[in-house]
Amino acid sequence: MSYRASCDLFEMWLLGRVAEAVEAGEVSGDLLMELEKELGTSRTHRPGCGHASAIRSIVDLLGIDPASEGSQNVHLAPQDASREELLRDVAESWLAEQRKAYRRHCTSQRS
Repeated sequence: MSYRASCDLFEMWLLGRVAEAVEAGEVSGDLLMELEKELGTSRTHRPGCGHASAIRSIVDLLGIDPASEGSQNVHLAPQDASREELLRDVAESWLAEQRKAYRRHCTSQRS
């Protein structure tokens, strides 16, 4: 599988996970729209989708500190299934934080 195809599969998976969270009322629909926009923008800036640029784009997109341990682990991972697993783990952590922030926002709106 080409690296571009791998990037596309990860992006589809990420959009699907966020869409599931939106449907469950766990995050705002605005998050999905923002993610779609950012993915489209990052795609135009990384047409070749090289390993380093793709990782950098995903780290930037998810708002992860590039110096964080999780980010460094993703950069160091080989270009195979283990990297894909790390990316998904990082994305799941990001989504969990988005859920918490949305719950806090909703709770504060009710008060």
